[in-house]
Amino acid sequence: MPGRAAAPLSEHYKLDCDYGTPIMALYKTGDGSDAVYLCANHIGEVQVRASNQNFADVRLIEGDAITDRAVPPSSAALTKPAVPVESGVRAEAAEGPALQSSAPVPIPAGVPVPVRSVSNIKAAKAERAAMPKPVRASRDLTFGNAAKALVDEAIWNMASGDFELYKTALAQGRSTIEAALAAGGQLGVVHRKISEYTIKLEAILFESKARISREEAIDKPFEQAMQQIIENDALGDAEKDAAVERIGALQESINKGLESEISPLQAHRIACVLGERVNWGTSAAVAEELRPAYRAIYSSARSALRRSAPHAQILEERLVNLFAARADLDHAIAAKDSQRLTA
Repeated sequence: MPGRAAAPLSEHYKLDCDYGTPIMALYKTGDGSDAVYLCANHIGEVQVRASNQNFADVRLIEGDAITDRAVPPSSAALTKPAVPVESGVRAEAAEGPALQSSAPVPIPAGVPVPVRSVSNIKAAKAERAAMPKPVRASRDLTFGNAAKALVDEAIWNMASGDFELYKTALAQGRSTIEAALAAGGQLGVVHRKISEYTIKLEAILFESKARISREEAIDKPFEQAMQQIIENDALGDAEKDAAVERIGALQESINKGLESEISPLQAHRIACVLGERVNWGTSAAVAEELRPAYRAIYSSARSALRRSAPHAQILEERLVNLFAARADLDHAIAAKDSQRLTA
């Protein structure tokens, strides 16, 4: 993680390459298959073959930075956004100088290389560019980063999915995840990953013996939120009373059945309840005066979880970002329906 000491990756990654090194992702443009991942120690063995065979994209992922390179750079982590690069062909990034691939070395056996011409690659890119872009909601990044989820799960260049097929499947009584898988695209991957990561994370947290003070992690943030509402001069007395009552009811529902100490798993589930209430930062259903309260309580629960189960932090962050991505896709579906009704 940027600004932190190096640490082994969580076991859920199950990478064959060395842990703790920058990861190279070799994307195969247009064929819809998953990216091939290699660590920095092995990427030096990989190189583009003859001109009629190439990797469409070669992207280095270092923390939050992504760039197009055939080998990892020796300089500090790059921060400019990437654009696709064909083998041996220059491409101008949105900002900054052009980037170019390095000299050839043999490709090791077992690494799949798509065979496609430059004209086919350009046609595939044009087809992707013509895809309708989903309407993204403005969001509070406290509750998750949808854009980072698309990068982490290597689905940033994938179509959103068939929204009509998704709604039809729901109308036929199929479960949400079944409908999403039928729709395909980002919608299918996001719902599938949420299911997978939830199972993995809850299994890890279930085994934890750590305990969290409910008073410190939950009750004090609630009390502080109520105090801030009371001291808010922009609100009238009736508005303050209504807001405090709603926050009190939320606290009562969350604390129901909890002991004075809670487990990391309970802290995670409390954070999820709060995240769902605000639709992971995209919903306007929560009154403006209540949003700071939700933000503070949610952040406190997640911070307590991370302190008590640091080994689960990476997986938990990826899951939260996927929830945000799912909320964005739901917003896009609703926006599309709204446009159709007003047309």
